[in-house]
Amino acid sequence: MCNEPLEAKEFRIRIRASSIPNQFNYDFKSIGAEVLDIFQTWVVAGVNREGSKWSMDEVNHEGWRVNIDEGNGKRGWALLRQSLHDPLLVLNIESEVEGGLQDTKEKILAFFKSECSNQPLELDSLM
Repeated sequence: MCNEPLEAKEFRIRIRASSIPNQFNYDFKSIGAEVLDIFQTWVVAGVNREGSKWSMDEVNHEGWRVNIDEGNGKRGWALLRQSLHDPLLVLNIESEVEGGLQDTKEKILAFFKSECSNQPLELDSLM
């Protein structure tokens, strides 16, 4: 049986060229790939902690998908992927419980702030 999510949202996180406005000659794909690698490492490290409710999908050709045990048989997920053509990371979150989307978003925002503070990311969409 497939449950419809109670909450679902997409967030677009822009990869900036630098602090210099209108600078478009940069390799946003490399920056995005590095952030995805850091995200995967962060999730796996947390999954290995006792009591973690997050588990990483082993194979996902779009990006990294995290399954979230929301309790009482309810499940959510988050998918962080890179845009194919634009300097963006795209984060999709779905939850079967009220407030689950916000909780997951806050954890991922904390990840960006702590683990990717040196990356040129615009996190406004998550705030």
